[in-house]
Amino acid sequence: MYQQPPYPNPWARKEGNGRVWHTSMGHREDVWTNPIFQEILVGGIKWVLGEVQAKVPANLQTTAPGALTNPSYPPKPAAKPAPQAKAQ
Repeated sequence: MYQQPPYPNPWARKEGNGRVWHTSMGHREDVWTNPIFQEILVGGIKWVLGEVQAKVPANLQTTAPGALTNPSYPPKPAAKPAPQAKAQ
């Protein structure tokens, strides 16, 4: 029912002289043993520490143009009529 536009999962940005890196991966236990996730995690940490260089231009609008758009809510189901009392 809930449809979110594409958005970046890990992202990075420079903040003054500092570096900010985020990933929302890793919520499930099995993700932590995935070699691809491990590479993403190590790469992000190395970038934050300044051990590797990478260009991190502000490009959210070009890479994920709908990321800042909240999707519309799904339509509410029609109200069910109240049950009738049985005559005795």
